[in-house]
Amino acid sequence: NYLSPSDATPRAYDAERNITDPSASTMGMVLFTTYKPYDDPCALTGRTFFWCMKYDTGGACGNLLTGTIVIQLSTGQIAQVNLAGAFTEKGGRKAAMADPGAPPTSGGGLISPRSAVNKTLHIKER
Repeated sequence: NYLSPSDATPRAYDAERNITDPSASTMGMVLFTTYKPYDDPCALTGRTFFWCMKYDTGGACGNLLTGTIVIQLSTGQIAQVNLAGAFTEKGGRKAAMADPGAPPTSGGGLISPRSAVNKTLHIKER
């Protein structure tokens, strides 16, 4: 933690925080990212963590996890997380891997899996 020159009070500048919009899925889960700056306050970036939880209970998604989520980070890297087996920390809600760079601050960044629609949306006859 950084010590302010004016007082010797520790500051939590390196705390993990959510700076993006969550993405809700029709399968009953919420996907979002958190960002944790490096301990050095002069460092340019930090790490991005992926989270997934059920939106009705806040618990782990368990067998709802299929597919891949994709997000572009501030470093230009495109991070991909295979949902099956990735979430092993914080009671099965947080992915174990952390990618360098910050997530986008707007636009919902995550591409979440969607279930198929059983309705015909539009038919054009010739």
